[in-house]
Amino acid sequence: MKVAERIVVVGGSLAGLRAIEALRERGHRGEIIAICGESEMPYDRPPLSKQFLKADWEEDRLSLRRNGFEELGVEWRLGSTAESLDAGVREVRLSDGSALAYGGLLIATGSTPRRLPFAPPLEGIHTLRSLADARSLREDLQPGSRLLVIGAGFIGMEVAASARERGLEVTVVEALPTVLLRGLGEKLGGWVRDRFADRGVQIHCAVGVKAFLGDPRVEGVELDDGRLIPADVVVVGIGVEPACSWAKGSGLDLADGILCDGTGTTALPDVVAAGDVARWYNPV
Repeated sequence: MKVAERIVVVGGSLAGLRAIEALRERGHRGEIIAICGESEMPYDRPPLSKQFLKADWEEDRLSLRRNGFEELGVEWRLGSTAESLDAGVREVRLSDGSALAYGGLLIATGSTPRRLPFAPPLEGIHTLRSLADARSLREDLQPGSRLLVIGAGFIGMEVAASARERGLEVTVVEALPTVLLRGLGEKLGGWVRDRFADRGVQIHCAVGVKAFLGDPRVEGVELDDGRLIPADVVVVGIGVEPACSWAKGSGLDLADGILCDGTGTTALPDVVAAGDVARWYNPV
């Protein structure tokens, strides 16, 4: 197979998979190689903060293709990540030290959770993005334990709801005036806050986290106003950032994502972007 006909897809989540399916549906019979940073085949992420956190929810329900992936005729490189892009020679260098030539390149690397820079590497502190993250968190969410969620966006509030349903004591800390402020606005966010409070979730808004307590396992946090909140498990859900730092120096325009137009076309020839990593102007 000629390299010019090879499509390399960097990223093994929904955007990458749907692009692969579209290529096959539109008649592309050339080689497709998918670079997936995780060890699992593409799966559905939204349930990770909801149904999956229930102890009896089965992992095979996450698959994005119920009939399997074989018919796509794709070479899946699981557990590999892109380290750099050399557009001059049309190669992607991978974490295993190899270089992969491409005729066309789709970047769909998604996003990564933001972290608190002062957070120590304590046991029991979680972020949630991958299936591995969700497995680890689910193991820690034992009935009767105390969960502290830092950040009241959609992920944080979904985790809080799931944990409360499992019988945990749940506290949410949010630096903004109310929960889900950016997504729903102050009035509707306040309504959601009241509904969570009705179900026994403790919510502290307009205050940040100053420090983590405990060693080697987290035991709680100190807030900016000096209050101490005990916790056995902490989930940090303060947003995400596009996973594109590996492409610095490649010639791509990077600014809180890979800049592209509405079709995903980037500044480099035969390189397109899709999903959370892509950023384009939306007149709406």
